[in-house]
Amino acid sequence: MFEVSHLQKIFHQKKILNNISFNIRDGSIIGLVGPNGSGKTTLLKCLTGLYSCKGYFSCGNSPEERKAFTSYMASSFPFTSYSKLRDVIDIYCLLFPDFSEKVMEKHLQNLQLKDSQLVHHLSYGYQRQFYLSLSLSRQVPLYLFDEPFQGIDHLSKKTMVQQMLSDFTKHRTFIISSHQLNDLENLFDEVFFLNHGQIILNYNNDSTQNYQSLTEVYEQIYGGSYD
Repeated sequence: MFEVSHLQKIFHQKKILNNISFNIRDGSIIGLVGPNGSGKTTLLKCLTGLYSCKGYFSCGNSPEERKAFTSYMASSFPFTSYSKLRDVIDIYCLLFPDFSEKVMEKHLQNLQLKDSQLVHHLSYGYQRQFYLSLSLSRQVPLYLFDEPFQGIDHLSKKTMVQQMLSDFTKHRTFIISSHQLNDLENLFDEVFFLNHGQIILNYNNDSTQNYQSLTEVYEQIYGGSYD
């Protein structure tokens, strides 16, 4: 069980995250959705220790403890595109003691990539899959993905979902921020809807008497008609 309580983040005297609390069962896949500016990326960066913030975290309140507990895939690739894949892998080995080269090798083989290739020689879809592989190769309880499928085609997205599920176990928990609700609906155990820095709804298939798609719920919430 992973617990967050009374999480707050303030930038320039503006409250970006406002008293967020939730519990997540081990072995869950959580969707994190909301319009641009609702606080999704800020929440993920607080969870992984990149941002300082107020609140209680069951994994530890210091940024160092949270960084050791989580693996974070940002929405953009954090390394120069002129690096070799091997160079990026070596950086991960240095930065993260929990990084598994054996798992990374498996992902490279499945993607038919060689570590001698340059990042900028890969298509955008393969760059995203390589970045996902790096994140999945860390051996931690909690994985945070910020818009991992942004800008990629359907087949690349399908491959990335298969990558995630092949590494998923009952001891791992995924939180995935995404605007692409239709394709991912069956992936999520629960979905947190954010707005103005607060979780306004924790939704699953049993949350309403009559089943609704995530897109329908999204439109009702942010269109002002959700009761």
